[in-house]
Amino acid sequence: MFVLGSRKNKGFSLLEVLLSISILTVLAVNVMGVMSHVKRGSVGTNDKTQAMLILERKMLEIRAEYSRAGTVSGAVSKVAEFFNADLLVETKGMDGAADDAETGLKKVVLTLRWQNHSNVQKSASLSGLMFRG
Repeated sequence: MFVLGSRKNKGFSLLEVLLSISILTVLAVNVMGVMSHVKRGSVGTNDKTQAMLILERKMLEIRAEYSRAGTVSGAVSKVAEFFNADLLVETKGMDGAADDAETGLKKVVLTLRWQNHSNVQKSASLSGLMFRG
């Protein structure tokens, strides 16, 4: 028999269930927003990491060429391994001239430019000194 004021039935009321569903929905929407933001950030970081790896590899190639032949090619080339990008190689002597015959030092600046997935222009640069002794 049901007695008014006593709560012997086990379970949740409709109000408690609706309140729980509302709270869980708000939390789920917020988590999805954060996950979207994190994913966008990781794509940009991945592009930057790939760009730096390409620049480091190209710098090693230039160092090998300079130590072997004493020249550095300063051409713009297409890099299409991971994304469509332009690689610019600038060389100059320590005093800003094209070459520094006195010291044998040459400054090399590599710049990689690309457009990200949102069509925003991005770039990464790496510079180093070359010595041919």
